[in-house]
Amino acid sequence: MKRILLALLYWSITIHLQAQLPVVNTRPRIMMTADLKATLMAKKNANTPEWQALLTEANSYSTKPVMSWSPATANTWDTNYIFYSYQASSWEDATMPLAFAHLLTKTTNAGANPTAYSNKLMQLADSIMLANRRYRSQINTWNHPLSRNDYYPSRHLGRIIGTIYDWCYDELGQARKDSLIHLMKQWFDDIRGNAYQRNDRATGNYFFGHVFCIAHFGYAIGNDDPRSKEMIDWARIRFDGTPSPDVAPQDVPDNDLADTWENGYNSYKVTSYGFPPAQAYTGLPSKGGLQIQGWSYGSGNNVRILDYMALVKMATGEDIIETKISWIQDLVKALHHSLLPNGHEIDHDGDWGDIYGPYLNHHFSERLAFVLEGKPLGEQAQYFQKSEYKPFLIYGNIVNRLYNWEKFYFPNTTRPSAPFDNQLWYSGFNQGHNLGIGNRTSPVFLMRNKWADSTATWAVFRADAATYDDHKHFAGGSFEICRGGSYILTNASNVGKSGYPLLGDNTMAENSGANNTLYFDDFGDYQQTGSTFKGGQGYYGKDDLKAVQMDDSLTYVRTDLSSCYDKSYYPEIYLRKLNYFIRGFLYLRSSNLFLSYDQISAKNSTNPQGQYKKHLRWHFMANPTVNGNLIKSSHRGSDIYIKTLIPANPDISVVDESNNPDNTSGPIMNYYFNSPTWRTEVKYSDNPLEQEFLTVLQSTIRNTTAPTIDNINSTDGKMKGAVVTANNGKKEIAFFNTDLNPLQAGITTTHYTFPNSGDIRHTICGVVPNAKYQVTVTGNEVNIVHNANGNRTASMAGVLQFMTTAVPCPNEMTFSNSVATGNYKTGNTISTQNGSTTQIQNGTNVTFDAAKAIILNPTFEAQSGSVFKAQIGGCN
Repeated sequence: MKRILLALLYWSITIHLQAQLPVVNTRPRIMMTADLKATLMAKKNANTPEWQALLTEANSYSTKPVMSWSPATANTWDTNYIFYSYQASSWEDATMPLAFAHLLTKTTNAGANPTAYSNKLMQLADSIMLANRRYRSQINTWNHPLSRNDYYPSRHLGRIIGTIYDWCYDELGQARKDSLIHLMKQWFDDIRGNAYQRNDRATGNYFFGHVFCIAHFGYAIGNDDPRSKEMIDWARIRFDGTPSPDVAPQDVPDNDLADTWENGYNSYKVTSYGFPPAQAYTGLPSKGGLQIQGWSYGSGNNVRILDYMALVKMATGEDIIETKISWIQDLVKALHHSLLPNGHEIDHDGDWGDIYGPYLNHHFSERLAFVLEGKPLGEQAQYFQKSEYKPFLIYGNIVNRLYNWEKFYFPNTTRPSAPFDNQLWYSGFNQGHNLGIGNRTSPVFLMRNKWADSTATWAVFRADAATYDDHKHFAGGSFEICRGGSYILTNASNVGKSGYPLLGDNTMAENSGANNTLYFDDFGDYQQTGSTFKGGQGYYGKDDLKAVQMDDSLTYVRTDLSSCYDKSYYPEIYLRKLNYFIRGFLYLRSSNLFLSYDQISAKNSTNPQGQYKKHLRWHFMANPTVNGNLIKSSHRGSDIYIKTLIPANPDISVVDESNNPDNTSGPIMNYYFNSPTWRTEVKYSDNPLEQEFLTVLQSTIRNTTAPTIDNINSTDGKMKGAVVTANNGKKEIAFFNTDLNPLQAGITTTHYTFPNSGDIRHTICGVVPNAKYQVTVTGNEVNIVHNANGNRTASMAGVLQFMTTAVPCPNEMTFSNSVATGNYKTGNTISTQNGSTTQIQNGTNVTFDAAKAIILNPTFEAQSGSVFKAQIGGCN
């Protein structure tokens, strides 16, 4: 629809729209300006180590023959040649050092000034054009340098051809220029007519690979050919929707990159599965900077986006970096918060198959510092790159290290540097109550207990149900915990089979059964049954957030995840066998405690296999032990304890996922299911239709005693929770509202008793947002009443917090007129040291040892024989 409307608009207007500046006449203009070239020349003339490394590499390539391309040699790896290798990436590896060496060593005489480097680049260009002529008849097969893997090589070939044409312009000669222009126009038509994701899925790395390619073509040939403008505008409309009458109606994309950040981008419910708009929505999956394709694919794609923005600025003078500065700032903040405490691993969710996926992409972080120089957050981007990121070595090489040309081109040691404010939490999603889709960003929440410490705990909670991209892992409601450099609660699909955090040999399984969330199996009565859908979740969910709070004290999220378990075929959604799955997540930072409160309901099953399966899964890097309702797993220097308080006597089984019983398809699917992880399955032994789970988790240093964790409930049944003495000595009481409605009615009055000993923080989740409450603590009793003149105020998410401190015990008490006076309450028991019965009269003082109070349980009797019972409020 968007394509049709925009096309009608373009062809109906009479004024020629041109939002972009024209291409500059000077060369080189591909990623180069006169000022930048002068800076690089100064580095070259100073013979810096970076220049020496670049020149050495260029010299090596200048003497190597170019391997003739054919389908038979496409995958050949031979370092004695300049070869194609993976999707033309090795051609690019050779092109860039050769191009820099040529540009900075050629003489400045007018006309052609060939070098050994330009000669080799022209030889490569000739070889590419020969392959194009020879195999063009097979354009729609894997037997062409451009069309392999649905035109994946476009991301490399655009830079290769564009750079050779622009940087060797004077040396090419007119015939070769004409041939290269012909090649670029042919390939432009091939991409616009045949390439995967050419007109849709703007979050895809294919999509922007094509943009990157065609933009290089257009800016390289500039005014040399009239179709350059069509190329430039074809790329630009896919970046931010800038209209152009030079873009044919069939080439107007269904969506563009700006839709994912600013305008609105349809989820899979609309684009791929036919749900009407009333049943789905448009989101902003890129806003906030968290990577919809994970930090491996996502960073690689953002490298091209940042390079495109710099390309436009250098080739035209138009500063779209400044125009889209909020995008880049979001990326910096999200990257900063996604970095694990060890300083080199990165949040691994959403990545598929890249062997170095869990490690920071140095190419990306360096570009952030480059494009933000002199702009807000530029100093922080520089600090992150130089001070927070810690290079990691595998087999003696830095993982995801810069190429030699990047080390020479991007870094600037004189850039100002300043640390972030080190806020301990981050999400692009907004906070508050009854949010639904909120501000349309992905509801993924990052948190940690401290910074810059190898013992720090980092965690992520994924409240997202919507799917926008085919890299989505079905992890709605899942959370992961990392302590120091090691995951101690993980999603199984992201763990390499060697046990190390390398994704190259991971299962790449997106199914929710591999994640820390509800596993639901209706035996195919409604759900799809393929391997992708093991665990019940699919592509068809809708984000539905009921409450969100993130601050330095806590993170609280309540999310309705029921739609994660929808099926694609509308209107069969109403036949779903899962009535609801609602998860409340709470992280208490100072105690480093995680709590999960889950409300689950399923329809009655008539399937011969019995009631539908529903349990919680927790995945570990090491074999867990189970002691009653307590789970413990130890990995490297850390322990994690998981205690199930509801149900009180859960059925907990341990599964070795190296031989995963989820695989019911035989050995052919072992690659998908088997991983070097273990899981526990926590369930009710009688599997009732209505279930609730209350779980407390804490990460600690290894060989630490388990925290003390017990149930606590309000006397009116409105709240259920936990009373915890954490390993650091902090005492916490946390309650969840038990109302079954996804959007809970806020509690207005409640009461509970608690073990009043020492300093205790109370956290009540599910009260009226922003409301005043009168909180009264009397001895071991707490009364909470909604009161406009109250002494406490709930947060915007409906969370109430307060501290209690035990009142010191007095050394004596007085009974007067049959009522205990002072800080006492009749109707309870006071204890003394000796346990004897003390006969007292009204008005008589009774002296006892306060330090030993509330140990035994005798009574105090009046002279008349009546019994007076009292408890000292707040005694230790």
